[in-house]
Amino acid sequence: MFRGYNYFPDLRVSPSEIDGLARLPGPTKDLLMPTIRLRRWRGSKNFDAVMAQLDRALGTERPFVLDVIRPDEEKCEAHTRLLELSNPANGYQGWVEFIGTNQRFIPVLQVSDDQANVVREARSLLALRRGIVIRLRRETAWNVQLMNWLAPLDFAGLPILIVFDYGQVERLADLGVIAATVGGLCRRWIEALPTAELTFTVIASSFPSNFADIHRETARLEIVERQLHRVLADSLNGVAEVRYGDYGSVFAGERGISRGGAPRVDLPKPTRWIYHRKEMGGYHAAAAAVVDDPDWDEALVIWGADRIRDAASNRLDGLTYPQAWTAIRIHLHLHQQAHFGGGAGGVYDTDEEWVD
Repeated sequence: MFRGYNYFPDLRVSPSEIDGLARLPGPTKDLLMPTIRLRRWRGSKNFDAVMAQLDRALGTERPFVLDVIRPDEEKCEAHTRLLELSNPANGYQGWVEFIGTNQRFIPVLQVSDDQANVVREARSLLALRRGIVIRLRRETAWNVQLMNWLAPLDFAGLPILIVFDYGQVERLADLGVIAATVGGLCRRWIEALPTAELTFTVIASSFPSNFADIHRETARLEIVERQLHRVLADSLNGVAEVRYGDYGSVFAGERGISRGGAPRVDLPKPTRWIYHRKEMGGYHAAAAAVVDDPDWDEALVIWGADRIRDAASNRLDGLTYPQAWTAIRIHLHLHQQAHFGGGAGGVYDTDEEWVD
């Protein structure tokens, strides 16, 4: 199952991320397997609003991976449901039952220090026969204890996606060292679960949080997570199935206090992000600079590219605030990465299936 996809973006239930995903062409959505981290939908207190956004983004038939972000407080019905889903009691009973309600849901194993409940949860999720995603976080030493906890279970023939969640990766990070660490862990997981159908991915983000310190007007930023994937895949060639994953061009580190900034329009390409930032002239000037950029692709006709064309032509309805441009960047990034390496024409295949 997992090996049928080449791109595993990790996204939250947020307006920009859901909107960027929702507006992808159907053929592009069919190429990716997103992990959606559940949290309260902004502006709503109801959990049903969260699920409605998932249907809007992916339709009612496509499978996708589900994870949950445990809220810090309980202020509304949505928070109550999220706390129930992340409660380890009775082998994460709330999570297991929720996953069981819809065949499209592919679960991320919820993890805590409670070995008995994690193992009980894993047994219950294995019984669904849908496959499981195991997220291993750098910040928790890659959760290495899970190998011993899960090794006695029967994974025979089941598709398992092992996600190494690196978080924010520095631009000058030693990718060889990271790949060596992750590659060693891949080999250990292959030994621990020898009968499972294992696929591995690293999710990381090198998207910056501050642009004025890089260049006040424009820069070309290599996508470090794409480079990391290449180094890791090369090191494990013939040993493990490795697929590309990322945070969908969203900064993954801790943000300081937001102070706004000059209008900026981003142009995602397969291996780099290009931005144009205008302290004078607003989003119209920034978008015009993007359309004039040598890397602008006039043949690409999808929602995000059309919104840049609109702004460049000074049609700015709904395009004068940063969140709108974040959705546009995410949309274009997901489209580029879903079609990465798929041939010259794939990125332009945006026709939806015709239904009479």
